[in-house]
Amino acid sequence: MKRLGSTRAAALLGITGGAAVLAAILRWVQLSNDIKSNGAVLPGRYLYLVIAVLSVAVLAALAVLIRPLRRQTRWEEIFSGGKLPNILHIASAVCFVIGGVMLYYASLPKTEDEALALTQLQKTINLLIPLLGAVCAVTLVAFARKCLRHEKPSPLLYMIVSVYLIVRLIVNFQKWSTDPSLNDFVYHLFAAISCMLAAFQLAGFSFGKGKRRITLFWSLCAVYFSAISIVDCLCGRANDAGIQVALLLTMAASSLQLLCNPAQNEPEEKTL
Repeated sequence: MKRLGSTRAAALLGITGGAAVLAAILRWVQLSNDIKSNGAVLPGRYLYLVIAVLSVAVLAALAVLIRPLRRQTRWEEIFSGGKLPNILHIASAVCFVIGGVMLYYASLPKTEDEALALTQLQKTINLLIPLLGAVCAVTLVAFARKCLRHEKPSPLLYMIVSVYLIVRLIVNFQKWSTDPSLNDFVYHLFAAISCMLAAFQLAGFSFGKGKRRITLFWSLCAVYFSAISIVDCLCGRANDAGIQVALLLTMAASSLQLLCNPAQNEPEEKTL
């Protein structure tokens, strides 16, 4: 049974990692050759459909492979050990701080006219998101520290991350709603939703009410879509590359913990 659990874990990680790399490469090619500056797809180009079909296939494969996993609800069953995932959480915290600083400076007006056009609300939002990102960094370090010391972390830690991701999604969606091309932001939107839902589910384990399978599904989805979103940032379609890297790292770490904690027992299946 241990071999069965290890095979399933390897399949889940392999599919997510391999598909994420492939989708990121395809997205890079698409943004470099198939997309106009206004976000419209050039006539006769269908790479966006290939990425969409790949994404649907990946989500379906994850759902099928995750379904047989044993239900686990308590923190100690999932997050009680493992140095690598917690190192990734700490690395994610560093990226949150760096990404927040980069995002803040990118939001500063470049000309006097831009400065005059900024409302007080826009100035507040431009400062709020990086500050909340820094708070997230602190909570991730605190969470990793508790896990490394085999102490139960407060559910407040991931609840804070969830609040940040909700606020970030609302702010970003206001910007995206003015963009006529869905292709410009669709993967950023999917990444934001996946990360938000994964963080919300992760907080439940500290209450003893976690849902391992749905949490793992959303965290792996977050890894996949965050990888594509990083390409968008590198191609100049977004300016939050540091935040996307941070989200990818912390979701990858959570996925490893949900899959590979040595304290876990995989489902007992009858043998003939």
